[in-house]
Amino acid sequence: LDLPGGDKFPQTGLGMCCRATAYDDVLVYRTVLWYLLLGGRHIDGAHLYLNHEAIGKAIKEAVRRGVDRQEIFLTTKIFPSQFGFDLAMETVQSFLPELGLDYIDLVLL
Repeated sequence: LDLPGGDKFPQTGLGMCCRATAYDDVLVYRTVLWYLLLGGRHIDGAHLYLNHEAIGKAIKEAVRRGVDRQEIFLTTKIFPSQFGFDLAMETVQSFLPELGLDYIDLVLL
C-alpha cells in the first residue's frame, strides 16, 4: 500500500504475539529470519511481547544476508501508560537499543 511521502506499507505481515513460539527468543529469531529471507517484509511486534531483541537480531541477520533494511517495515506498539508526546518519544528511544536497530517504521499507540 502506498503511504504519503512515497513510502510503502506491506499488505501482509508477521505478527509476533500470542503463540508459544512468540515468547522463545530462538524461535522468534528463526521465524523472523526465515520470513524475511522468503520475501516477507512486515514484522508486527510490541514491547509487551518481550521479543524485541530477537526480532532485531533476525532483522540484522537478514540484512547481512542481503535483504535491504529499507524494504523491511517494522511496527511496534507502546502501552497506554506510555502515551503522551514526551513519554512516548522516550519509550520509542528505549526500544532502539533493545532491537539493535537505528529506526522503527511505525509505532502504534
